[in-house]
Amino acid sequence: MFAIIECGGKQYKVQEGDTLEVELLDTTEIKNNKLSLDKILMVSDQALHLGHPFVDNARVDVEILEEFLAPEVIVFKKKSKKQYKKTRHHRQKLHRIKIAKIALDAEQKKGEKTAPSTPKKTTRKAQAAKPAGGKSQARSKKPASPPKSQSKSPSSPKPPSPKTGGTQKPAAKKTTAKKTTVKKPAAGKTAASKSGRSPARKPAAGKKAAKTKKPQEK
Repeated sequence: MFAIIECGGKQYKVQEGDTLEVELLDTTEIKNNKLSLDKILMVSDQALHLGHPFVDNARVDVEILEEFLAPEVIVFKKKSKKQYKKTRHHRQKLHRIKIAKIALDAEQKKGEKTAPSTPKKTTRKAQAAKPAGGKSQARSKKPASPPKSQSKSPSSPKPPSPKTGGTQKPAAKKTTAKKTTVKKPAAGKTAASKSGRSPARKPAAGKKAAKTKKPQEK
């Protein structure tokens, strides 16, 4: 029987009795050097139990053995032609733990399936057939509407009114009003009116002849 757990952002495959070196755990949750982990991704006993993302009702009981420092790591930084050099030392704090028990409740074993069932894929033809069948049933349920010719009752003739005596007078013809035409003034008059001067009158032909006569020779 084994399980895959998540601790400190990392995943580990563990069995009962294994010892691990993990990131520093939360000291507030540790009681009497014992801790219970609940982030279980998978459990395998007689069947396979997969989590989504974690397995429900599953836990791993661990025992805290010690808290220690990891080997020293040297961090050296340098920039060329800048006279920049730095050296740093680091030792990470870790916990050494021992896997005491992998527990899975009986209810979880009975209720959970061995593997998640994948939904059946429906083909496009089956999807297209479903709405088509539903539309045909919906159309068949609606009652057939009567034809327009039967629904409309024939129009009965109106009885003649007593005033007219059964005879109708022909409609009077509409008289169209005659259009009045406005005569346009002559071109000479319009030019004179625009300039503000009266047009020059031509002298009579007789006067011109009198002026042009030469004196007689003596």
